[in-house]
Amino acid sequence: CIIAPELNHELLQRVRLARTLNPQVWNCTEAAIELCGDKWAFFRHCQLHQLPTIPTYLTDDLACERMTWPRVLKLRLGAGSQSMQLVASSATWKQSLATFDSTRVETAAIVQPFIRGNAISVGAIVDSAGRYEMFPVADQFIDPSRGFAYSGGRIPSTWNTSAVRELAEGVLRSIPGLRGFVGIDLLIPDAAPESPLLIEINPRLTTSYTGYRRLCRDNLAALWLGETLPVENLRWHGGHVEFNSAG
Repeated sequence: CIIAPELNHELLQRVRLARTLNPQVWNCTEAAIELCGDKWAFFRHCQLHQLPTIPTYLTDDLACERMTWPRVLKLRLGAGSQSMQLVASSATWKQSLATFDSTRVETAAIVQPFIRGNAISVGAIVDSAGRYEMFPVADQFIDPSRGFAYSGGRIPSTWNTSAVRELAEGVLRSIPGLRGFVGIDLLIPDAAPESPLLIEINPRLTTSYTGYRRLCRDNLAALWLGETLPVENLRWHGGHVEFNSAG
């Protein structure tokens, strides 16, 4: 299993190289990695499949001029909180844009409205037939005032609602080629907590796996490799587990 960030196509390139050496690589297909690693492509995918997500624009889109403040700038091919910025007003907009290089897709930015709410995630294991098992919903500890720095999470979340799980299932069904462990990031808007929004899919192992591993009474790695009972028989400890950004 290859673990690498989506930055600059790193995950895609390393999975592609690994498969030339050994076809038994426990990662998503190259097509699924490419789609999930490109935030603009993922946004358009969500639109096509009518999956609620945060409105997203390229920085040269005229619609940006009509957006309200504050706004979020992030790398189109980003991972984690790398280079994310919360832009509060027009006074610093041009300066913030200048920190991105729009001449290359690897360094270009996308822009989104800043929506206040609770960041959550859902882990899932997907087998080679596309069948999946979702894990409990996790809280994400993220600080917008510090460049959306991620400091860990807590499992289970109080936002383990049917709306969250239905949306997570919908996006899993919509993307062929997801394999192994994937992490789905979502937002619970303060203004409409009953209507969760998709943020992105991480087509790889994420930090939350360390929490799931501690909370699950069964061997998740063995399940991932197809060496244990079906996922429907997973057993979980009571209580909750917290973890920091280092796992």
